[in-house]
Formats: sequence, C-alpha cells, structure tokens
Amino acid sequence: MSVSQVLAITAIIVPCVTALLVAYWHRKQMRQIELFRQNPDAGLVPPDSKLYRFLRARGQFIIGIGLPALGLFLELLNTSAVTRYSLLIISLDVSSIFFFIQLFFHLKATESLELVVAVFDKHSKMFDAQTQLIESHTEIIEKLVTRKLKDPS
Repeated sequence: MSVSQVLAITAIIVPCVTALLVAYWHRKQMRQIELFRQNPDAGLVPPDSKLYRFLRARGQFIIGIGLPALGLFLELLNTSAVTRYSLLIISLDVSSIFFFIQLFFHLKATESLELVVAVFDKHSKMFDAQTQLIESHTEIIEKLVTRKLKDPS
C-alpha cells in the first residue's frame, strides 16, 4: 500500500469512528438523564466505562513501561547496522523502564509512610485524650481525698 492509499483509508475510517463514538456517548448520557429523572440519587454523570477504569488503574504502567518496551522492541527488530543513535535509543528505553520502576516503588513507599504517620497521629490524639481523662480523674480523687481529710467522720 502506498502512503496515499493509507491516507485515503484513514480519511474514511476516522470520521466513521468519530460519528459512532459521538452517538454512543450521546446515548449513554441520555440513559443517565432518564435514570436521573426516575431516581435523582443516581446523579447526572454516568459511571466510568470499563476502558476508562482500566486505563486509570494501569495507565501509568502502560506509559511508563509499555511505551519504552515498545520502542525497545522495535529497535531490536531493526536489522540494519548498529549505530550510535540505535544505542542511544536502546539505552534510553532501558533506563526509562528502570526509572519508572524505581519511581513506582518510591511512590508506594511514600504512601505507606503517610499511612504510618496517620496512625501515629491518631495514637497521639488518643494519648492526649487519655491524659486529659487521667488528669480529670486525678482532680476528682484529690477533691475527694481533701474532703475526707477535712471531714474525718
């Protein structure tokens, strides 16, 4: 296929797919509006699609590991002579994969530390509340003791 044929096919497919997507989104929104009329608790914003939930959960991995791995794979499939440019591309792809993995573990460790700090914060608040309770009980006991010392009967 020549470039002009690919462009012609793309010029036909893109508007068709766009029209289908717009129609799908319109139907989805109309269904949500009807559901909202029947039950206002449903809200006007439709729930996320499966594709969106998948991309939101795994999009970082697709971008951080998938794209460099694709570039690495395509560069390794290249049968021409190894040049400085190809070595640069391979090293950048490998280093970006390792950088993403390191960054991912760093972010997970940071999230874990934030949870630990939150637990320590809760514990300190509970300790302060217990200290105040003990102080108030101590004051009550001191008042009772002084009352008994004043009134020995």
